[in-house]
Amino acid sequence: MARGRRGSPGDRRSPRPASGQGNRLNVPTGRTAPRIRAAIPVYAVPATLGGALIGIAVTGAGAANGIVDPPTAVLVGIPVARALLAVAAVATVGLSLLPILVRDERVPVTEPVLAVARRAATVTALLWATCAMVVLVLQVAELHGTTTAIGVGDLREYATQVAGGRALVIVAALALAHVALGAVAVRAGEKVPAEARTGLALFALLPLPVTGHASTWDRHEYLSMAVELHVLGASAWAGGLAALLLLAGNRRLLATAVPRFSVLATICLLLTAVTGLASAFAAFDQQGTLGFTAALGTGYGQLVIAKVVCLAAIGLLGARLRFRLVPRIARHVPTAFASWAGLELALMGLAFGFAVVLSRTAVG
Repeated sequence: MARGRRGSPGDRRSPRPASGQGNRLNVPTGRTAPRIRAAIPVYAVPATLGGALIGIAVTGAGAANGIVDPPTAVLVGIPVARALLAVAAVATVGLSLLPILVRDERVPVTEPVLAVARRAATVTALLWATCAMVVLVLQVAELHGTTTAIGVGDLREYATQVAGGRALVIVAALALAHVALGAVAVRAGEKVPAEARTGLALFALLPLPVTGHASTWDRHEYLSMAVELHVLGASAWAGGLAALLLLAGNRRLLATAVPRFSVLATICLLLTAVTGLASAFAAFDQQGTLGFTAALGTGYGQLVIAKVVCLAAIGLLGARLRFRLVPRIARHVPTAFASWAGLELALMGLAFGFAVVLSRTAVG
């Protein structure tokens, strides 16, 4: 009787995994992140635009030095276009960096995600170049005080004789070079080194900061370098975090990428904080007649304070990710990583929006 029961095909059951092995055996590997989670970085776009609009409200939509009474649409349009440029640039950097964060994983596991990242990076780089050209046109309109009487000659003159115009043209050219390199990567895959794409994206960030306020300050060589390091650190930090959300549905890839990114994020946090504070104190120092306390009461000072508050909040969220979520992610345990990272990105977007307005605002 017992022997017949053991031999009954209907009573055979699949062996259960040993205790503690279920997560390891059933971890998703080739599955990409759900679309809703992959779309979370989009929340940073309205946050960045909101930061720019708040900055305009705090400081007033002022024109660049020496420009009298340009159209209001231009004064608002330039920070908005610069904010979109920043979003596109940061996204391109992060998407280019993603293959480095998941290196050493098997190709069948990484390729479904990296194929999406390569195509997305091509789109964001094209948007980056487009925004640079839009900003160029708006700044010419600001210079001439009109939105209707701008010719090709005006654009050519601004792009060749004004430092800000030359920088925008260089940024657009480098972004288009990234589009071309990305198009090759879409076809050839990771045969196009991720280091080359990431390096090109980071290099394209450099022309604009050196044409800002710091270029006219005392000891401008060191301060321009600090501003460039600030931009590089913030962009790699925000872009890398946004790109990680593409892995939100794949615990195996998250367990590989997040601990690596955590080290990079810590370095970027320190770099961004130190260079940002150094630049702010240098800006206040240029206005010796105001005094430090009075400078903090200006629109420029209020935006600096807002950026510091954002940075502190981002640091606290980053600490939670680092010390609470990263160990769980490394063990393939489900976490609310996408939600916490999305909140951190929204705060980063606000800070980027403030920074866009700061770059056009005088301290006094």
